[in-house]
Amino acid sequence: MNSDTGRLSMNAEAGKDNHYTVVLTNSGSEPLTNISFSSDKPDNWVIKFSPDKVDSLAAGKTQQIDITVAPPSGKTIAGDYMITLRANNDKVSSTMDVRVTALTPTIWGWVGIIIVVVVVIGLGALFLKLGRR
Repeated sequence: MNSDTGRLSMNAEAGKDNHYTVVLTNSGSEPLTNISFSSDKPDNWVIKFSPDKVDSLAAGKTQQIDITVAPPSGKTIAGDYMITLRANNDKVSSTMDVRVTALTPTIWGWVGIIIVVVVVIGLGALFLKLGRR
């Protein structure tokens, strides 16, 4: 199992579905059957695989797997997190670690900037009105 782009990192916006694609490769000489997927993830995160199971993968063939990563909104702190992705059946197993940079909405930063601007304008107006008397 490898990333389709070669990157082992992704950005994920909290509260939204973020997609990451991996390529499942059968480099053996026999077909692989009943391949299932699992993950280790931070608490309250949702990780979904599409397809969620591969019935058969012929020798030398590849298949793309779309992974949806959804950090919870309101509870996620911006920063880097690790998720572990696994593909396995009764004969073989493959593991891949992916670094996820969680991004949170910047609305509160803009609200803070607006408050500071309003206070500065208010103080400026107050000094102009009262001035030196």
